Amino acid sequence: MNKNNIINLIGFLLFVIGFMSIFLSLVGLNFTFLSWLNNAVGNSMAFLIHLCMIVSGLIIIYVNIQLKNRIPEEETKIND
Repeated sequence: MNKNNIINLIGFLLFVIGFMSIFLSLVGLNFTFLSWLNNAVGNSMAFLIHLCMIVSGLIIIYVNIQLKNRIPEEETKIND
């Protein structure tokens, strides 16, 4: 995996985890590894943090795709 793929994966995971945690909180459930967030800052602030996760994931993916299209292919290959 090259660096662009890893950055896209991080952005995608941020988006999916943020979206799923908002969706699950609407039906009364939450991820175990994010339950401390609801307890620490409250439900409304946790909702805003989840929205920030979604937006930042989309921004990371968008910027990475734009940079990948801008840089020539020869510079993005990993030298073996």
